[in-house]
Amino acid sequence: MSLQVVPFPEDPALQVQVTGDAPPGSIHVAFGEHGFAVTQLEVPEVVVMGHGACGGIHASLTGAFDGADHGEGGFIASWMSMIAPARDEVVATGHADGQLALEYAAIRLSLDNLLTFPFVESRVRAGDLTLWGAHFAIADGLLRVMDPATGQFSPAEV
Repeated sequence: MSLQVVPFPEDPALQVQVTGDAPPGSIHVAFGEHGFAVTQLEVPEVVVMGHGACGGIHASLTGAFDGADHGEGGFIASWMSMIAPARDEVVATGHADGQLALEYAAIRLSLDNLLTFPFVESRVRAGDLTLWGAHFAIADGLLRVMDPATGQFSPAEV
């Protein structure tokens, strides 16, 4: 069993989706309750998974929904405010492909945020939990995995 961690729009925390023997999307737990998966189920791995051509990332880069009311895109702007530090850094460095750079940066930021939870950090430090960053782009069909030492993404080896 593994976990996919994705932003959860109703809460500035995160949502955890348990996958494996369960059909995709069948189990959802608000991240405030993710302690159960990490401390009680003792999952050995957590995967923070981003995807190519992400509309939320695009909205963050363009400010498309900044100032919009909820129901008109405002929740997207609120949701993406969590990655504002990563967005600002990507914009400041002028990456050739800002969309992809921010997709990767958001994954890195989410991994960093996970480590702020003491029960995650202590299991990682003890070697009982591994955090992975991954990115899938349907355009090229490649799953890219982040090297934890460098933060760089490269195609997964099969």
